[in-house]
Amino acid sequence: MKKYFNRFAVVMAVMVTFVVSSCSDSGANPFGSFCGKYADYLKVNNELKEKAQKIETQEDKARLIAEQEKIKTEWSEKLTKAAEKLNGRTLEITGTDFIEVITPITMTFKELGSSSLAPIFTLEGEAKVKADINGELSYRVNNRTVYLVGYNKEGEQIYRESIGEVDCTYDNGMYTIPAGTSVNFKKLRFDDDDAELYPQTATLKLEF
Repeated sequence: MKKYFNRFAVVMAVMVTFVVSSCSDSGANPFGSFCGKYADYLKVNNELKEKAQKIETQEDKARLIAEQEKIKTEWSEKLTKAAEKLNGRTLEITGTDFIEVITPITMTFKELGSSSLAPIFTLEGEAKVKADINGELSYRVNNRTVYLVGYNKEGEQIYRESIGEVDCTYDNGMYTIPAGTSVNFKKLRFDDDDAELYPQTATLKLEF
């Protein structure tokens, strides 16, 4: 799920530090206490998988399917309520050498995944590139991806999530992102391993 540092694709890293605004669970972790709730769900789900390995009869299979459906319904409700509590959670951006934040970037719960029950959040807000950015690239592109990158307290990168993009021009092996280009924020997805990774977050950054 996680896309770690790619030396070929990332020609120029533009980093913007985030600090999550004060709320019920403060800190750099965008998902706060939701991670613990999702970890509880994963534990229950893993127990079901273990039971599936011990099925011997059709009756065993039918009972397990019924149990799985019941648990999925119960946890869909629990996780939806927990995710909705993150609506409006604001990421306050500092150190904006390359990007100017016009309006705060906020999270809004959209939906749970149909199978994993991992939530998807939309990001709203306005940010623009402050100065022209130029770089070499061996293939033609029309935009550059913007990533949300998390670092632990040791400064090690622990995750890298695509959350949007900026338009760019390309000519003769060079791309240019003009000053004033808006960041088109899209989605922030929560995946199974995020329950373990996000609580380790000490710093959040935006990088191309």
